[in-house]
Parts: sequence; structure tokens; C-alpha cells
Amino acid sequence: MYDLYEDKMKGFLFKSAEGFQRAYPLGEREHQGLICEQGRYEVRFATLDHRIPSLAFSVIRRPYARICKETLEEKGYPKGAWLSRLLAFAEGKGEEESLSWKGQSISFSQIAQELVRFEPQEKIGYVVDTIYSPEVETKVVQLVQGADLFFCEASFLRQDLKKARKTYHLCGFQAGIMARKAKVKKFIPFHFSWSYSGEVGALIQEAMDAFSSGTEK
Repeated sequence: MYDLYEDKMKGFLFKSAEGFQRAYPLGEREHQGLICEQGRYEVRFATLDHRIPSLAFSVIRRPYARICKETLEEKGYPKGAWLSRLLAFAEGKGEEESLSWKGQSISFSQIAQELVRFEPQEKIGYVVDTIYSPEVETKVVQLVQGADLFFCEASFLRQDLKKARKTYHLCGFQAGIMARKAKVKKFIPFHFSWSYSGEVGALIQEAMDAFSSGTEK
């Protein structure tokens, strides 16, 4: 686990065999908004305001190359370690090679055109438990900019703005405005106040109207 501070994070390891009783320090590092980076994935965060600090997240999967299994089977190419080298070549991380197959020598350049597919970057944003403020908006818009999928709380209707401020939550129109400014592709409002039981449709409508039309705060 990690403890997050304004400019750094401290890691600790807990072992189930010890009943999670002892913490083994994993050191600390500056984070600059980056929690985790592993393989083609990264997780970023921003600190928002819910009377106490609350966290918003974005998860990014970077572009990557993959083997089209259907085409591989259709062409009859053999499976093996050479496919990993082919992907590395396609991503610019490996050298040109040739595959000796059925009496032919076929270059990776040629095979890559047949077998390799490139998947674009994907990004998911998640915001919950925060009041609206210009500072919060700036942080959210920067964090989830261009997200393919954006989950954001829409806890109250505009008519209950005072309740939203008192409980440090967002109204639907505020969530929609931030989603529009961040230019997200798909916006999913959620985390509705229990006081709207049976009226969730109105919350969703307010959020989506602000997202599509840009109704100001």
C-alpha cells in the first residue's frame, strides 16, 4: 500500500501470513501525480476537496501492437517466440528479421502488415466525493482530459445546490460542464444522493444536458 502526500508517496508491504500486522517499508518517492506505472498502464491522481482530501483517478493504457490470432491461424504461420520479436519490431523496439517458412524467407516488414494490429490509447477517468470550486474544476479537467470513459458523481440537482455545497458534493450540471471542458468521449454520471430515489433520471438528464450544451454554472 502507499500513503500519498502532497509531493511524495511512501510504500509499505503487508504480508497476509503475518495477519497484516507488520509494515515493511518500500521507500518513498516524488509522485508528480503518478501513482503507478507498469507495462503499458499508468495510474494518475489529483487531490480534490471533500472537507478532507479525496482522490480522483485516471487510468491510461498506452497504444500497443498485438497479433491478430485469426489471421495467424488463417495464414498458417507457426507459433513461437518469433511473434514477440515481431511485435517488438512493429513497435520500433526490435530489428528487422526474416522468417524461414515453407521454403521461403519472409521479412518481418511483410509479416507485420498481415498479422499486426495497433490498438489506440485508452483512458478512463473517475471522480467522486468532491465539492465544486474553480480549483477542483481545473484539476479534474487536466486529469481526465480526452478520456474515452469518464465516471463522475452527479449527486444533486441544480435546485439543491446549497445541499451539494453543504455536503461537499457535485450537482449534475457541474459534473457535465467539467466533462465537456475535458472533451471526454463518453460521460457516465453516477453516485446519486439517496434523497433522489426514484428520480435518478432527472440527475442524469441535468448532467447530460450540461455535457452536450455547455450550460454554465
